Amino acid sequence: MNPYKKITIIIPFLNEGVEVEETVKNIKEHAKIPFDIILINDGSTDKYNYFQVAQKYNCIYREHKNRVGVASSRDEGVLLARTKYILLLDAHMRVYQDDWLENIITHLEELSDNLLCAATIPLDLDGNKTSEKIGYGAYWDFNTSNIHWVTKITSEEKKSRRVEVPCLLGASYAFDRDYWLKLKGLEGLSSYGLDEQFICLKNWIMGGKSYVALDVKFGHKFRDNTTVPYELNSPDFIRNIL
Repeated sequence: MNPYKKITIIIPFLNEGVEVEETVKNIKEHAKIPFDIILINDGSTDKYNYFQVAQKYNCIYREHKNRVGVASSRDEGVLLARTKYILLLDAHMRVYQDDWLENIITHLEELSDNLLCAATIPLDLDGNKTSEKIGYGAYWDFNTSNIHWVTKITSEEKKSRRVEVPCLLGASYAFDRDYWLKLKGLEGLSSYGLDEQFICLKNWIMGGKSYVALDVKFGHKFRDNTTVPYELNSPDFIRNIL
């Protein structure tokens, strides 16, 4: 473990282009303490020079010749990390506060064997807010295995630093590295889909809880279904549901 850095940020991506650099640049500009970044290029075919981005921002870089999926990429990043805590991010995220990293670490130091995510600000592809609603994790629909945003919390909950939710959502997931390894991470999933449901169910079975940090908000650029770089409802996706 690195005694000088407490947390590693892992960003797996596929054909994200300039968004990778914009995300890395943004989180570095708004951080006041040191941290590691691991970029995992999961078989991108867009010819973008991601290695140059990794060099420019002093990131650890891994590149897959063939796509293995976000679940396996995230687990690979956790194995590569050498810090006590981990934060998983997507490659199209924005943060707007300078204390976000300290706040996440403080939560993790208090939570032990649990999972944490940030609150989510929905953005369009240009980085503009698409709603005044904030995403506070998710709740389950056990009939379909789908999860849906929690967008309302009570006035009493708003006074807290974090709230418990049934499931993480928003692509900013933090945890103790040893606990993730104890859960065996996302081992068992294929390609894409059901990451949040799977890890939160494992966490619940082990007696852990899922929390949303109310003092950390990430902007997340959401794409419509016509622009996602993967096949929707693929056989792997159906397998993950099962």
